[in-house]
Amino acid sequence: MNAALIPAMDDSLATRTLLGVDFHAVPVERAIVLLDAHIRHRVPIKVAFANAHTLNTATVNPRYREVLGRFAVFNDGVGVDLASRLRFGERFPDNLNGTDFVPAYLEHSERNLRVFLLGARPHVVRHAFETARTRYPRHEWIGFRDGYFSFGEEAELLATLRQQRIDLLLVAMG
Repeated sequence: MNAALIPAMDDSLATRTLLGVDFHAVPVERAIVLLDAHIRHRVPIKVAFANAHTLNTATVNPRYREVLGRFAVFNDGVGVDLASRLRFGERFPDNLNGTDFVPAYLEHSERNLRVFLLGARPHVVRHAFETARTRYPRHEWIGFRDGYFSFGEEAELLATLRQQRIDLLLVAMG
């Protein structure tokens, strides 16, 4: 489990392990509080949304499973929920898939965030950026970059992101 997590409330975060992957079994409101606490204290947190395919991949790829261990993992989809019901006898409190959770976070965060989008095709990320900037105007939309860059461009991109002091980096790169 990611040791750098800041508890979002007084008690410890509820977790469930499925096929070697630790999930935060929390409702959407608690997940929002967790991310806000990390941003408020400037403690980086990496979030992954894991569905049945993610679990299947982690089962056959130990390196991938190890990398997921460095993330706060939220449940995504009915397959993971079904696995929880079979293994623990209960569903996850909420379905925290990225396409539902990210808009909820942008809407309900206590913070005015500095946001950058990374990934997808050029026209897709541009459209997502313009849509998000219009829909969530209280946040500062710093910029966007498509996901088609070379390994040699990576260091420059990371330096730019650090310099911009991004609060939230949304990555869509499969």
